[in-house]
Amino acid sequence: MTKLEFEEVLKATDIYNPVEATEEQHGSAEDIHWWNNMAIFFSHSDYTIVKGKIPLEVANTIYEKYPDNQFGITTDGGNIDWDPADFATDDKLEKELLDYEEQCFDYHIISDQEYEEKCQKAEKDFANRKGVDGKYLKSYQIDTKEGLLIFITEMKDYLLRKNGLPETEVEQFDDLIAKVNIRLLRKINPTISAYDWMQGADRNKDRYNESLERNGKTEIGRLLRKVVSNFDKAVNPFIDNTLEFDDINNYSKRVRLYGDSYTYDSDDGYRKDCGFLKIENPENLDYTLYRRDLDSFEFEVSYTIGNYEWKCYSLSHYYNSSSENELDNGEIIAIHNELEDKEIYYNLSNGTIRYSYNDSTPATLEEQIFIYEEILKATRYAEEIAKERMKKRATTKVKNDQ
Repeated sequence: MTKLEFEEVLKATDIYNPVEATEEQHGSAEDIHWWNNMAIFFSHSDYTIVKGKIPLEVANTIYEKYPDNQFGITTDGGNIDWDPADFATDDKLEKELLDYEEQCFDYHIISDQEYEEKCQKAEKDFANRKGVDGKYLKSYQIDTKEGLLIFITEMKDYLLRKNGLPETEVEQFDDLIAKVNIRLLRKINPTISAYDWMQGADRNKDRYNESLERNGKTEIGRLLRKVVSNFDKAVNPFIDNTLEFDDINNYSKRVRLYGDSYTYDSDDGYRKDCGFLKIENPENLDYTLYRRDLDSFEFEVSYTIGNYEWKCYSLSHYYNSSSENELDNGEIIAIHNELEDKEIYYNLSNGTIRYSYNDSTPATLEEQIFIYEEILKATRYAEEIAKERMKKRATTKVKNDQ
Protein backbone atom coordinates (compact mmCIF):
# COMPACT_ATOMS: atom_id res chain seq x y z
CA MET A 1 0.00 0.00 0.00
CA THR A 2 1.20 3.51 -0.73
CA LYS A 3 0.37 6.60 1.28
CA LEU A 4 -1.66 7.89 -1.68
CA GLU A 5 -3.75 4.70 -1.65
CA PHE A 6 -4.17 4.94 2.13
CA GLU A 7 -5.45 8.51 1.90
CA GLU A 8 -7.78 7.85 -1.02
CA VAL A 9 -9.45 4.92 0.78
CA LEU A 10 -10.06 7.09 3.84
CA LYS A 11 -11.45 9.90 1.67
CA ALA A 12 -13.73 7.54 -0.26
CA THR A 13 -15.16 6.18 3.01
CA ASP A 14 -15.50 9.64 4.62
CA ILE A 15 -13.20 8.98 7.56
CA TYR A 16 -10.25 11.10 6.42
CA ASN A 17 -9.67 13.37 9.43
CA PRO A 18 -5.97 13.83 10.24
CA VAL A 19 -5.69 15.33 13.70
CA GLU A 20 -2.12 14.84 14.95
CA ALA A 21 1.21 13.26 14.17
CA THR A 22 2.88 10.23 15.72
CA GLU A 23 6.47 9.04 15.77
CA GLU A 24 6.53 5.46 14.52
CA GLN A 25 9.24 2.91 15.19
CA HIS A 26 11.09 3.98 12.05
CA GLY A 27 11.07 7.64 13.03
CA SER A 28 8.66 9.01 10.43
CA ALA A 29 5.88 11.26 11.68
CA GLU A 30 2.45 10.32 10.33
CA ASP A 31 -0.98 11.84 10.83
CA ILE A 32 -3.45 9.90 12.94
CA HIS A 33 -7.04 9.54 11.78
CA TRP A 34 -9.42 8.93 14.69
CA TRP A 35 -12.51 6.90 13.89
CA ASN A 36 -14.82 5.10 16.31
CA ASN A 37 -12.18 5.43 19.07
CA MET A 38 -9.57 3.77 16.88
CA ALA A 39 -6.34 5.34 15.64
CA ILE A 40 -5.62 4.69 11.94
CA PHE A 41 -2.30 5.76 10.46
CA PHE A 42 0.13 4.98 7.67
CA SER A 43 3.34 3.31 8.78
CA HIS A 44 6.76 2.31 7.44
CA SER A 45 5.96 3.46 3.90
CA ASP A 46 3.86 0.46 2.90
CA TYR A 47 1.11 -0.50 5.35
CA THR A 48 -1.64 0.79 7.63
CA ILE A 49 -1.78 0.35 11.40
CA VAL A 50 -5.11 0.31 13.27
CA LYS A 51 -4.93 0.60 17.06
CA GLY A 52 -7.84 0.49 19.48
CA LYS A 53 -10.57 -1.97 20.30
CA ILE A 54 -11.29 -3.89 17.11
CA PRO A 55 -14.32 -6.08 17.88
CA LEU A 56 -13.50 -9.78 17.69
CA GLU A 57 -16.80 -10.24 15.86
CA VAL A 58 -15.47 -8.05 13.02
CA ALA A 59 -12.08 -9.79 13.02
CA ASN A 60 -13.74 -13.21 12.87
CA THR A 61 -15.97 -12.10 9.99
CA ILE A 62 -12.96 -10.91 7.97
CA TYR A 63 -11.01 -14.07 8.80
CA GLU A 64 -13.87 -16.31 7.63
CA LYS A 65 -15.06 -14.31 4.59
CA TYR A 66 -11.67 -13.74 2.99
CA PRO A 67 -9.74 -17.05 3.08
CA ASP A 68 -5.98 -17.16 2.40
CA ASN A 69 -5.81 -13.52 3.54
CA GLN A 70 -4.90 -12.31 0.06
CA PHE A 71 -5.52 -8.70 1.13
CA GLY A 72 -2.89 -8.66 3.89
CA ILE A 73 -5.00 -8.07 7.02
CA THR A 74 -2.94 -9.40 9.92
CA THR A 75 -3.36 -9.51 13.68
CA ASP A 76 -0.71 -7.39 15.40
CA GLY A 77 1.38 -7.66 12.25
CA GLY A 78 1.55 -11.45 12.56
CA ASN A 79 1.32 -14.26 10.04
CA ILE A 80 -1.48 -14.09 7.49
CA ASP A 81 -3.05 -17.36 8.68
CA TRP A 82 -3.22 -16.48 12.39
CA ASP A 83 -6.69 -16.91 13.85
CA PRO A 84 -7.69 -13.58 15.46
CA ALA A 85 -9.42 -15.45 18.30
CA ASP A 86 -5.97 -16.51 19.50
CA PHE A 87 -4.98 -12.87 20.00
CA ALA A 88 -8.18 -11.45 21.45
CA THR A 89 -8.54 -9.82 24.85
CA ASP A 90 -11.14 -7.92 26.89
CA ASP A 91 -11.10 -5.15 29.49
CA LYS A 92 -11.14 -7.59 32.42
CA LEU A 93 -8.09 -9.49 31.14
CA GLU A 94 -6.21 -6.29 30.32
CA LYS A 95 -6.84 -4.92 33.83
CA GLU A 96 -5.74 -8.15 35.50
CA LEU A 97 -2.54 -8.37 33.45
CA LEU A 98 -1.71 -4.74 34.18
CA ASP A 99 -2.35 -5.22 37.92
CA TYR A 100 -0.08 -8.27 38.05
CA GLU A 101 2.63 -6.45 36.11
CA GLU A 102 2.58 -3.56 38.59
CA GLN A 103 2.59 -5.95 41.58
CA CYS A 104 5.63 -7.76 40.21
CA PHE A 105 7.80 -5.13 38.54
CA ASP A 106 6.77 -1.86 40.21
CA TYR A 107 5.92 -2.80 43.78
CA HIS A 108 7.64 -6.22 44.04
CA ILE A 109 4.67 -7.66 45.94
CA ILE A 110 4.76 -10.92 44.00
CA SER A 111 7.62 -12.98 42.56
CA ASP A 112 8.30 -13.58 38.89
CA GLN A 113 6.92 -17.11 39.26
CA GLU A 114 3.74 -15.86 40.93
CA TYR A 115 3.39 -13.28 38.16
CA GLU A 116 3.59 -15.96 35.47
CA GLU A 117 1.08 -18.17 37.29
CA LYS A 118 -1.43 -15.35 37.80
CA CYS A 119 -1.16 -14.27 34.14
CA GLN A 120 -1.69 -17.83 32.94
CA LYS A 121 -4.78 -18.19 35.14
CA ALA A 122 -6.20 -14.88 33.91
CA GLU A 123 -5.70 -15.95 30.29
CA LYS A 124 -7.30 -19.33 31.00
CA ASP A 125 -10.30 -17.63 32.61
CA PHE A 126 -10.59 -15.38 29.55
CA ALA A 127 -10.54 -18.40 27.24
CA ASN A 128 -13.40 -19.91 29.23
CA ARG A 129 -15.56 -16.82 28.68
CA LYS A 130 -17.73 -17.95 25.77
CA GLY A 131 -18.90 -15.77 22.90
CA VAL A 132 -17.41 -12.61 21.42
CA ASP A 133 -19.18 -9.87 23.38
CA GLY A 134 -16.67 -7.50 24.90
CA LYS A 135 -13.73 -9.22 23.23
CA TYR A 136 -11.44 -7.33 20.87
CA LEU A 137 -8.06 -7.09 19.16
CA LYS A 138 -5.74 -4.26 20.07
CA SER A 139 -4.24 -3.73 16.61
CA TYR A 140 -4.27 -4.64 12.94
CA GLN A 141 -1.62 -4.32 10.25
CA ILE A 142 -3.15 -3.96 6.78
CA ASP A 143 -0.93 -4.23 3.70
CA THR A 144 -3.28 -3.40 0.81
CA LYS A 145 -5.85 -0.74 0.00
CA GLU A 146 -8.40 -3.50 -0.62
CA GLY A 147 -7.71 -4.85 2.86
CA LEU A 148 -8.16 -1.41 4.40
CA LEU A 149 -11.44 -0.94 2.54
CA ILE A 150 -12.63 -4.39 3.66
CA PHE A 151 -11.88 -3.54 7.28
CA ILE A 152 -13.66 -0.18 7.14
CA THR A 153 -16.80 -1.49 5.40
CA GLU A 154 -17.04 -4.56 7.67
CA MET A 155 -16.59 -2.30 10.70
CA LYS A 156 -19.28 0.09 9.47
CA ASP A 157 -21.73 -2.77 8.92
CA TYR A 158 -20.96 -4.07 12.41
CA LEU A 159 -21.87 -0.67 13.87
CA LEU A 160 -25.07 -0.55 11.82
CA ARG A 161 -25.97 -4.07 12.93
CA LYS A 162 -25.40 -3.21 16.59
CA ASN A 163 -27.75 -0.24 16.22
CA GLY A 164 -30.48 -2.30 14.57
CA LEU A 165 -29.98 -0.70 11.14
CA PRO A 166 -29.67 -2.37 7.71
CA GLU A 167 -26.13 -3.30 6.68
CA THR A 168 -25.26 -1.28 3.57
CA GLU A 169 -21.49 -0.76 3.52
CA VAL A 170 -19.91 -4.05 2.41
CA GLU A 171 -22.25 -4.25 -0.56
CA GLN A 172 -20.73 -0.96 -1.78
CA PHE A 173 -17.20 -2.39 -1.93
CA ASP A 174 -17.05 -2.62 -5.75
CA ASP A 175 -18.26 0.95 -6.20
CA LEU A 176 -15.87 2.22 -3.54
CA ILE A 177 -12.80 0.49 -4.99
CA ALA A 178 -13.68 1.91 -8.41
CA LYS A 179 -13.97 5.35 -6.83
CA VAL A 180 -10.55 4.94 -5.22
CA ASN A 181 -9.06 3.77 -8.54
CA ILE A 182 -10.46 6.79 -10.36
CA ARG A 183 -8.78 9.09 -7.87
CA LEU A 184 -5.51 7.17 -8.05
CA LEU A 185 -5.39 7.34 -11.83
CA ARG A 186 -6.15 11.04 -11.74
CA LYS A 187 -3.21 11.63 -9.39
CA ILE A 188 -0.80 9.26 -11.17
CA ASN A 189 -1.66 10.33 -14.74
CA PRO A 190 -0.52 7.12 -16.46
CA THR A 191 -1.02 8.56 -19.98
CA ILE A 192 2.58 9.85 -20.20
CA SER A 193 4.64 7.71 -22.61
CA ALA A 194 8.33 6.92 -22.29
CA TYR A 195 9.11 9.34 -25.13
CA ASP A 196 7.14 12.21 -23.59
CA TRP A 197 8.71 11.62 -20.17
CA MET A 198 12.26 11.49 -21.49
CA GLN A 199 11.91 14.81 -23.27
CA GLY A 200 11.97 16.36 -19.78
CA ALA A 201 14.86 14.22 -18.54
CA ASP A 202 17.68 16.77 -18.56
CA ARG A 203 20.56 14.32 -18.11
CA ASN A 204 19.36 11.54 -20.43
CA LYS A 205 17.20 13.23 -23.06
CA ASP A 206 19.90 13.57 -25.71
CA ARG A 207 21.19 10.01 -25.36
CA TYR A 208 17.67 8.62 -25.40
CA ASN A 209 16.80 10.52 -28.59
CA GLU A 210 20.09 9.45 -30.18
CA SER A 211 19.20 5.79 -29.54
CA LEU A 212 15.83 6.30 -31.24
CA GLU A 213 17.61 7.77 -34.25
CA ARG A 214 20.19 4.97 -34.27
CA ASN A 215 17.55 2.23 -34.17
CA GLY A 216 15.67 3.88 -37.01
CA LYS A 217 18.59 3.39 -39.40
CA THR A 218 18.43 -0.44 -39.55
CA GLU A 219 15.65 -2.87 -40.30
CA ILE A 220 16.18 -4.86 -37.10
CA GLY A 221 16.34 -1.61 -35.15
CA ARG A 222 13.00 -0.47 -36.57
CA LEU A 223 11.45 -3.86 -35.81
CA LEU A 224 12.72 -3.73 -32.24
CA ARG A 225 11.36 -0.21 -31.81
CA LYS A 226 7.94 -1.31 -33.03
CA VAL A 227 7.66 -4.27 -30.67
CA VAL A 228 9.04 -2.24 -27.75
CA SER A 229 6.34 0.38 -28.35
CA ASN A 230 3.67 -2.34 -28.39
CA PHE A 231 5.13 -3.87 -25.24
CA ASP A 232 4.92 -0.53 -23.41
CA LYS A 233 1.28 -0.18 -24.43
CA ALA A 234 0.53 -3.69 -23.20
CA VAL A 235 2.18 -3.01 -19.83
CA ASN A 236 0.44 0.33 -19.48
CA PRO A 237 -2.76 0.33 -21.57
CA PHE A 238 -3.38 3.99 -20.71
CA ILE A 239 -0.84 5.07 -23.33
CA ASP A 240 -2.61 3.03 -26.03
CA ASN A 241 -4.82 5.54 -27.82
CA THR A 242 -6.55 2.78 -29.80
CA LEU A 243 -7.85 0.90 -26.76
CA GLU A 244 -11.46 1.35 -25.70
CA PHE A 245 -11.63 0.79 -21.95
CA ASP A 246 -14.48 -0.88 -20.13
CA ASP A 247 -16.21 1.06 -17.37
CA ILE A 248 -13.81 1.31 -14.43
CA ASN A 249 -16.46 -0.23 -12.15
CA ASN A 250 -16.23 -3.34 -14.33
CA TYR A 251 -12.51 -3.70 -14.86
CA SER A 252 -11.77 -2.90 -11.22
CA LYS A 253 -13.25 -6.34 -10.51
CA ARG A 254 -10.84 -7.98 -12.97
CA VAL A 255 -7.58 -6.26 -12.05
CA ARG A 256 -6.13 -4.62 -8.98
CA LEU A 257 -4.54 -1.24 -9.44
CA TYR A 258 -1.77 -0.02 -7.15
CA GLY A 259 0.16 3.19 -7.51
CA ASP A 260 1.67 6.37 -6.23
CA SER A 261 2.48 9.86 -7.41
CA TYR A 262 5.33 11.86 -5.94
CA THR A 263 7.85 14.62 -6.49
CA TYR A 264 11.47 13.51 -6.82
CA ASP A 265 13.46 15.94 -4.69
CA SER A 266 17.08 15.17 -3.86
CA ASP A 267 20.63 16.27 -4.59
CA ASP A 268 20.27 14.55 -7.97
CA GLY A 269 17.44 16.79 -9.07
CA TYR A 270 13.84 17.87 -8.69
CA ARG A 271 10.88 16.76 -10.77
CA LYS A 272 7.14 16.57 -10.30
CA ASP A 273 4.80 13.87 -11.62
CA CYS A 274 7.05 10.92 -10.78
CA GLY A 275 5.22 7.77 -9.74
CA PHE A 276 4.22 4.24 -10.64
CA LEU A 277 1.20 2.15 -11.61
CA LYS A 278 0.97 -1.59 -10.99
CA ILE A 279 -1.78 -3.65 -12.66
CA GLU A 280 -2.23 -7.06 -11.06
CA ASN A 281 -4.17 -10.16 -12.00
CA PRO A 282 -5.99 -11.01 -8.72
CA GLU A 283 -6.15 -14.69 -9.60
CA ASN A 284 -2.42 -15.40 -9.61
CA LEU A 285 -0.69 -12.08 -8.80
CA ASP A 286 0.96 -11.74 -12.23
CA TYR A 287 1.44 -8.03 -12.86
CA THR A 288 2.58 -5.24 -15.12
CA LEU A 289 4.45 -2.24 -13.74
CA TYR A 290 4.92 1.26 -15.17
CA ARG A 291 7.25 3.71 -13.42
CA ARG A 292 8.53 7.27 -13.93
CA ASP A 293 11.48 8.64 -11.96
CA LEU A 294 13.67 11.73 -12.21
CA ASP A 295 15.27 10.96 -15.58
CA SER A 296 14.25 7.37 -16.26
CA PHE A 297 11.30 5.05 -16.83
CA GLU A 298 10.41 1.38 -16.54
CA PHE A 299 7.87 -0.97 -18.12
CA GLU A 300 7.80 -4.50 -16.72
CA VAL A 301 5.74 -7.67 -16.89
CA SER A 302 6.07 -10.49 -14.35
CA TYR A 303 4.39 -13.74 -15.32
CA THR A 304 4.16 -17.07 -13.48
CA ILE A 305 5.54 -19.92 -15.58
CA GLY A 306 3.06 -22.76 -15.89
CA ASN A 307 2.31 -24.44 -12.58
CA TYR A 308 5.55 -23.28 -10.97
CA GLU A 309 4.12 -21.04 -8.26
CA TRP A 310 7.42 -19.35 -7.35
CA LYS A 311 9.03 -19.42 -10.80
CA CYS A 312 8.35 -16.43 -12.98
CA TYR A 313 9.34 -14.87 -16.27
CA SER A 314 9.84 -11.14 -16.39
CA LEU A 315 10.82 -8.69 -19.08
CA SER A 316 11.58 -5.04 -18.41
CA HIS A 317 12.08 -2.06 -20.69
CA TYR A 318 13.81 0.66 -18.72
CA TYR A 319 16.36 3.45 -18.85
CA ASN A 320 19.53 3.06 -16.80
CA SER A 321 22.14 5.71 -16.05
CA SER A 322 23.62 4.48 -12.77
CA SER A 323 26.08 1.78 -13.87
CA GLU A 324 29.82 2.32 -13.56
CA ASN A 325 30.19 0.34 -16.78
CA GLU A 326 29.15 2.70 -19.56
CA LEU A 327 28.08 -0.21 -21.79
CA ASP A 328 25.34 -1.02 -19.26
CA ASN A 329 23.84 2.47 -19.38
CA GLY A 330 21.09 3.51 -21.74
CA GLU A 331 17.81 1.94 -22.78
CA ILE A 332 17.70 -1.67 -21.60
CA ILE A 333 15.64 -4.79 -22.29
CA ALA A 334 16.13 -7.12 -19.30
CA ILE A 335 14.89 -10.73 -19.37
CA HIS A 336 14.72 -12.90 -16.25
CA ASN A 337 13.62 -16.52 -16.61
CA GLU A 338 13.73 -18.24 -13.22
CA LEU A 339 12.72 -21.62 -14.63
CA GLU A 340 15.76 -21.64 -16.91
CA ASP A 341 17.91 -19.63 -14.47
CA LYS A 342 18.61 -17.10 -17.22
CA GLU A 343 19.33 -13.37 -17.16
CA ILE A 344 19.86 -11.35 -20.35
CA TYR A 345 20.36 -7.61 -20.79
CA TYR A 346 20.13 -6.08 -24.25
CA ASN A 347 21.08 -2.41 -24.67
CA LEU A 348 18.94 -0.65 -27.26
CA SER A 349 21.16 2.43 -27.04
CA ASN A 350 24.40 0.79 -28.14
CA GLY A 351 23.44 -2.65 -29.47
CA THR A 352 25.32 -4.67 -26.82
CA ILE A 353 24.13 -7.74 -24.93
CA ARG A 354 25.12 -9.17 -21.55
CA TYR A 355 24.33 -12.56 -20.00
CA SER A 356 24.02 -12.58 -16.19
CA TYR A 357 27.22 -11.11 -14.74
CA ASN A 358 29.33 -11.47 -17.85
CA ASP A 359 30.73 -8.53 -19.80
CA SER A 360 28.67 -6.78 -22.47
CA THR A 361 29.52 -7.58 -26.09
CA PRO A 362 28.10 -6.42 -29.45
CA ALA A 363 24.86 -8.34 -30.13
CA THR A 364 24.75 -10.53 -33.21
CA LEU A 365 21.77 -10.45 -35.58
CA GLU A 366 20.66 -13.82 -34.19
CA GLU A 367 20.72 -12.42 -30.65
CA GLN A 368 18.76 -9.35 -31.71
CA ILE A 369 16.14 -11.59 -33.36
CA PHE A 370 15.96 -13.60 -30.12
CA ILE A 371 15.33 -10.37 -28.16
CA TYR A 372 12.66 -9.40 -30.69
CA GLU A 373 10.86 -12.72 -30.17
CA GLU A 374 11.13 -12.45 -26.38
CA ILE A 375 9.52 -9.00 -26.47
CA LEU A 376 6.68 -10.40 -28.57
CA LYS A 377 6.17 -13.18 -25.99
CA ALA A 378 6.28 -10.75 -23.07
CA THR A 379 3.79 -8.49 -24.84
CA ARG A 380 1.30 -11.35 -25.02
CA TYR A 381 1.78 -11.98 -21.31
CA ALA A 382 1.26 -8.29 -20.51
CA GLU A 383 -1.87 -8.08 -22.67
CA GLU A 384 -3.32 -11.11 -20.87
CA ILE A 385 -2.76 -9.48 -17.48
CA ALA A 386 -3.87 -5.93 -18.22
CA LYS A 387 -5.29 -5.01 -21.62
CA GLU A 388 -7.56 -8.03 -22.06
CA ARG A 389 -9.04 -7.52 -18.62
CA MET A 390 -9.48 -3.78 -18.96
CA LYS A 391 -10.78 -3.35 -22.49
CA LYS A 392 -14.45 -2.97 -23.27
CA ARG A 393 -16.10 -6.31 -23.79
CA ALA A 394 -18.61 -6.97 -26.52
CA THR A 395 -22.19 -7.58 -25.43
CA THR A 396 -24.46 -9.99 -27.24
CA LYS A 397 -28.16 -9.27 -27.38
CA VAL A 398 -30.48 -12.23 -27.64
CA LYS A 399 -33.63 -11.72 -29.68
CA ASN A 400 -36.68 -13.44 -28.24
CA ASP A 401 -39.01 -14.62 -30.98
CA GLN A 402 -42.64 -14.46 -30.02
